[in-house]
Amino acid sequence: MSNSSNRQHDRLPIWITNLLSRLEERIFHKSDARAAERGWEVRRTGRGLGRSYRDPRFDLLAACAECGGTGFVGAAPHRCHVCGGSGRVRLDPPGETPRAAS
Repeated sequence: MSNSSNRQHDRLPIWITNLLSRLEERIFHKSDARAAERGWEVRRTGRGLGRSYRDPRFDLLAACAECGGTGFVGAAPHRCHVCGGSGRVRLDPPGETPRAAS
């Protein structure tokens, strides 16, 4: 191969990468903007040609310790009074008491 051919070949992956980047921006622009408005995390998947969206508020949820996440307590199951039967509690900043998730 000549030097000129080698240089064109070396630039090809960059050209493809740039093309895919522009395509990705076009495909996901609206979804990414909507996710950003909602405060969601956006993760690129599939080498950039896919997305995963996640609401970070899910980090504030935990299984209720009183009912073990089932929503019920006792031999004759009754709704858990701590989580209101949801099986989840909302974690608050340190020093605050967890409360039932809504």
